Amino acid sequence: MTAPAFVTTLAVTIGVGSDHRRYADEAASRVERYLGLETFTITEEHLEHALDLGEFPKRVWSLKFRMFDMIPSHYDRIMYFDNDWRPVREWDVDATFRDRESIYVAPDLPHNHLIRELSAAYGFEPGTYFNAGWMVLPRRAQPMLEAARTQYSGLPEHFGDQCVLNQLWAGKVTYVPAAFNVLDIEEWPDPANVMAVHTAVGDWNYAVYRGEVADRDWDIYPFGTHHETTLFNLDYSHPLTIGREHIIEIYRQALCHSGGKALEYSSFRGHSALALTLAGMNVRSVDRNSGFQRTREGLVRRYHQLVDFQICPDRSWQHGPDTFDVVLLDTQYRDRIRYQLEALWKRKVRPGGLLIAHDVEKINVAALVEAIQPASFAVTADIEGREMGFFRKSRDDETPT
Repeated sequence: MTAPAFVTTLAVTIGVGSDHRRYADEAASRVERYLGLETFTITEEHLEHALDLGEFPKRVWSLKFRMFDMIPSHYDRIMYFDNDWRPVREWDVDATFRDRESIYVAPDLPHNHLIRELSAAYGFEPGTYFNAGWMVLPRRAQPMLEAARTQYSGLPEHFGDQCVLNQLWAGKVTYVPAAFNVLDIEEWPDPANVMAVHTAVGDWNYAVYRGEVADRDWDIYPFGTHHETTLFNLDYSHPLTIGREHIIEIYRQALCHSGGKALEYSSFRGHSALALTLAGMNVRSVDRNSGFQRTREGLVRRYHQLVDFQICPDRSWQHGPDTFDVVLLDTQYRDRIRYQLEALWKRKVRPGGLLIAHDVEKINVAALVEAIQPASFAVTADIEGREMGFFRKSRDDETPT
């Protein structure tokens, strides 16, 4: 039988042992469904190709070094994927990664302390240590894989093949966006911007395979404008996240101040910061701590927006001469926050500007209105009954700070 002159990329995974064979089958079924690729699973029948290593997982991982020896010779490229990696929507591997001679990889978690330590030990620039649980490899990489196999015992390693490949392939790979290999889904609050999820942190994909937990809804639902669709499809599952309806309202209200300045306090995972900047505002976002800093910065960056994120554990952010067209405060406190809102109204909201306060059901709104005397105000509720207040300052209001 004559092989075709051009074939699509072959997808290869590893499933050694009954449990991992089941996981490999589940992952492969998703690769076939979403990517349209033929799949090949390396099993215990191929262990003769593995290195003789003391730790069995590392022995299994070393099978990657011989992948091209196990597949038909007419395949010129492999998309390797761990069995806890899976695509969540349709995309074309060959159309997306067109250079059939390049080695495509995605960076590992650059903020992880162990990844930082390994990068430093190997002399890598931050963010260049890649995750070997998903790679696109041309056949020209076969001798490079064999070199990794023969030099394995002479190189320091923690994650087996991954560390060895990183050391030998430094400067020889092409990095792709992390969306193709999302390693920590909890730090990725925009599921519409995920191409594939790899639960190297935890075993969530395995739990999904076993039917123990529900999968996320990865569909993208049209809503209003393009930017409203983006905001509508963010992840709102965390109980502290401002509700979808209110995020859309923030965006729509901010459009009236496009080109102006916005100040928000407590951005959390970045939903409100993204809403403000998509509305065309220059945004300063202040939070008390860095607990969700990577999440919100990553969210805004993935949509090619800029926000001035700052960490300020005290109230110094409330002072200074600068004023804003929109000031947003996610209260999450009792009525004592009302006095902070009054201070922000006087010090930070420009004439004609807007003060937005979340969770206003927790404060005495009538007392706040009496104190600040807005030109107009409205209070709306989301489906969970949480309320947001919008207080508009008169253009003639020259309240001294």
